[in-house]
Amino acid sequence: MIGKQKKLILIFTIVVAVMLGLYLFVVTPLVNKVEEETTVPLETQAGEEIGISDRYMMFPQIEKSEMQSIFVHNEYGDYKFYRDANDNFQIEGFEGVPYDPEKFSSLVVGCGYTLSKLKVVEDATEQQLIDYGLDTSNDLPYYILTTLDGTEHKVYVGAELLTGGGYYCMYEGRNAVYVLDTTLKDTVLSPIESMVQPVIMTGVDSNTYFYIDNFNIMKGEELFISVGTVPKEEQFNEDALIEHRLNYPAPYTPSSTTYYEVLSKFTTLIGDSCYKLGVDEEAIEETGLENPAYTIYFTYPSQETGETYEYLIMISEKQEDGNYYVLSSLFDLIATVSSETFNFLEWDLIKWIERPIFQMNINTVETMKIESPEITDTYHLSGEGEELVVVSDTAGQFEDVYNFRQFYKTLLTISIEDYATITEEEIDALIADENNCALTYTVTTRKGNTTVYKFYPYSTRRAVVTINGDGEFYVLRDSVDKIINDTKRVIANEPIDSYGAD
Repeated sequence: MIGKQKKLILIFTIVVAVMLGLYLFVVTPLVNKVEEETTVPLETQAGEEIGISDRYMMFPQIEKSEMQSIFVHNEYGDYKFYRDANDNFQIEGFEGVPYDPEKFSSLVVGCGYTLSKLKVVEDATEQQLIDYGLDTSNDLPYYILTTLDGTEHKVYVGAELLTGGGYYCMYEGRNAVYVLDTTLKDTVLSPIESMVQPVIMTGVDSNTYFYIDNFNIMKGEELFISVGTVPKEEQFNEDALIEHRLNYPAPYTPSSTTYYEVLSKFTTLIGDSCYKLGVDEEAIEETGLENPAYTIYFTYPSQETGETYEYLIMISEKQEDGNYYVLSSLFDLIATVSSETFNFLEWDLIKWIERPIFQMNINTVETMKIESPEITDTYHLSGEGEELVVVSDTAGQFEDVYNFRQFYKTLLTISIEDYATITEEEIDALIADENNCALTYTVTTRKGNTTVYKFYPYSTRRAVVTINGDGEFYVLRDSVDKIINDTKRVIANEPIDSYGAD
């Protein structure tokens, strides 16, 4: 049995040896011979190179670090990216205008790495060039890539493949026709506007945007709202970092939520797309910006540089697609901006302001005069805090300043309810007759600023309030009566409950 096993092993060994010999000396040479016979090296023309998968390249790959500039000519015009003295790429004529880094990268790769899908013809006839859309007697799109050593590579772009899978292209001085991929559509064949980041303004720090001052919105040629910062010594809250007050239409306090929500939008205002780079008269007319529907102006005192910067933004009417055209004088462009970004342009005044109409620190007041058919008095204030002194024209100096402070709190509680429920004409007629005025209080600050509040009842529960003559809102008539009654109490030195009903 063992002998038979040895015999089988010996036979197996001999067979393996024979098969190995056949592979090494017969099969392998035959395979190599077949490969040698079927592999034919690609022929190249001067300047060409073979890339991956044996695909032709119009010229050797050029990396971004080797590029000096890329000039593009297409149906939309010309543009050029170039390397500046600081080794940064700029758009010629629009230095400093930000561009989309991803699209620029696509332009760099598309122009510098001309790996073709295939080489259609090596030496095209005149008719073939016409068929492929590469007749240079026509105004063809092209780009010129210039390297740091001054070498230029000019590539023409012809017709798009019927399949939409690429474009027929030709290298200048060589009649070979190649197919390059579809990335050309979004770069070489697109306007410069598609490469630009539609930045409308920059420079306002996201940590200090609330320092924005002189904030104005005009609707057409009419001022809609103007907001400024309150001097530190006149702030309602002495510990506040900053406060704002309307300069127009009346000295309301801007809403602490909606107003600062708007200001925050200007830390970096970027549109959705660039409509036009290099603003001209035609673009202004096309977008309706010759007479802007809205104009925004404000100043920003930079806490970092110590300088104050001015910003002017002009905005069109809302378009049918819901967007606005916006002119950026800073970057010489017109951008499209969504209605969501500029939602505040459609706000009514009431959304911009806090409801309490009188928000003034008692320590900043010099005189306060109360007038009504029932009682009139003037109060003269000096000192502040524990040293506050109040002298009444009627009652003399108050020994109990605490009670006067409660009276002052009554003034602070009066609030706007909503727009008056009568027409503008009816409001004008109401306030034209001073006999309709139930209450006036006039406040003059120690800086010499005077504000006049008047109240005109027009129903059993409502009274139009005007501030320095401007009136469109109403307050509850009970709150007006409360001030009149508390004026009587403070003169008579009767205790005042500032939050009481009457």
